[in-house]
Formats: sequence, structure tokens, C-alpha cells
Amino acid sequence: MAALRALAARLGADRLQIQGPGGNVSLKDGATLRVKASGTRMAEALERDVFAVLPLDAARDGRAAPAEGGLRPSIEAALHGRIPHRVVLHTHSVAALAHLIAPEGRAAALDALRDLDAVLVPYATPGLPLAAAVEAAGADAPVHLLANHGLVVSGASVAEAGARLAEVERRLALPARLAASAGRPPEGWVARAPGLASPRARAIAEAGAYWPDHAVFLGGGLGSDTEPARLHPGGALLRTDAPRAAREMLDCLEDVLLRLPEGWRPEPLPEAEVALLGNWEAEAHRRAMERL
Repeated sequence: MAALRALAARLGADRLQIQGPGGNVSLKDGATLRVKASGTRMAEALERDVFAVLPLDAARDGRAAPAEGGLRPSIEAALHGRIPHRVVLHTHSVAALAHLIAPEGRAAALDALRDLDAVLVPYATPGLPLAAAVEAAGADAPVHLLANHGLVVSGASVAEAGARLAEVERRLALPARLAASAGRPPEGWVARAPGLASPRARAIAEAGAYWPDHAVFLGGGLGSDTEPARLHPGGALLRTDAPRAAREMLDCLEDVLLRLPEGWRPEPLPEAEVALLGNWEAEAHRRAMERL
């Protein structure tokens, strides 16, 4: 657990790996699963207890209730429980997202990771539907590419899983284009994400949300004044009262789109899925935790 906490803290502090309270890691110990708790931040893993402790069988079938200390298990506890490897790392890697939001990128990622026995998992709603989709794709794979969601890398130990994750990141790395200045914002807003100023980036950002945490913390496309962020000619604007996770998710969107190769055509989540995620009590819990 000491090694997992150290790795979680390092990953959580890297905006190219984890944004806000997203991502989760776990360790199986006999009949027990230790998994990052919902709404906690991996970056704080060395400062406070961010792990929920629960029976492995309960995690596998979605019966995981609030665990020791009242920490609520991650929405993805079932996913961690059903993957047989001892250590499971689930990140929202910018490099992975840039690949996994577009069909061309998914094909490129599979090709780059074929000798690592990576499998592609079609998009599924987080929680039990995603756990079932991972099982259908092959739960024992050491690398799962989650379409429109992120990356899962597993191993027999923290060292093995960490090394595998580093190798996946090396292979999926994409160069980032330079971004211009975001310009002067109107009152009540702060300028952010100048990388969203290009016509292509604006069109993609306006079209919708591309992964679950994007929908949870930014809403749908960045075209409405009612959302925590919106587009403007110099990039994007963020409300001054927006929660920290909204800022981090806007930065993540910029990081992804600055790396998206020309010719790749991102596919946003269906509007019904964005509405489901936005109204889901489990995600409302995470948003509430951000405001504590």
C-alpha cells in the first residue's frame, strides 16, 4: 500500500494523467479490495487516507457500500474487482483520451499496443455497465483501452503495473501544438485554454462532451453561458466561481485537443449519456465533494 499511495500521489499530481477527483487505483489483498474512494483526489494519497476498504466479492457484483471510515467506494469498484490482476491503475491520460475519442485514434492505439495484449472496450456508462464491458472484452488483459473514457493498466505488483503504464504512455505520446494567448476576459470570468481558439478545436469543443468526467464537470458542449466554461475568440472562459475540477477538466480538454492529429474525427458521447451522467447521484456526490 505504501508503494501504491506513492504512485497514486505522483499520477494524481500530473495533469496529463489525472484531472480533479478522477481516476482510481486499487490493490487486492486476499478477500479485500482497497480502492480509491469516490470524490477523493489521488494527488492527496500521501497526505490523507483516500482508499475505501471493502470485501472483494461485494465490489465485483456492485454491492459495495460505504467502507471503513465512511469513505464511499469509487464508482469503478466493480471494474477493479472483476479484473483479476492484483494492482489496477485507471487513469484519464491525456494521450490515451486523444486516441480514444476518435475511431482513427482507437485503431492507432491498438496497433501501437498490440504486443502488450491491449484490448479495446466499447464505451459503456461508468459503474456496472463498464465492468461488464471490460469482462466481455477480456478482464484478464493487462491493458484496457476504454473508448471515450480512459486507460486501465494492471499488474501483479505496483512496480509491474507502474512500469507497464509508463510504457503505454511512451507509445501513445503525441506532440502538443503551441497555444496563443487567451486574451482579456469579461468581468466574472477568467481566460483559460487558449488552445481552444483554433476553428477546429472550437468546433470539437462545441460539439459535446467526449468522456465521462468531461460531462460531469463541464457539462455538454462549451456554448452556453450557464455552464462553468464557454468559448470565446481567445480560447475559453471559466467562471470565477467554478469548482477546481471544472478548471482542471477545461485544461484537460485543451491538452487533449492540442495533441489530436489532423484527420482524426472525435465522437462525442450521446446527449442522453451526458444527461444521465449529469443527473446521476453518484456523480453529484463527486461534485459535492469538490465544494467541501
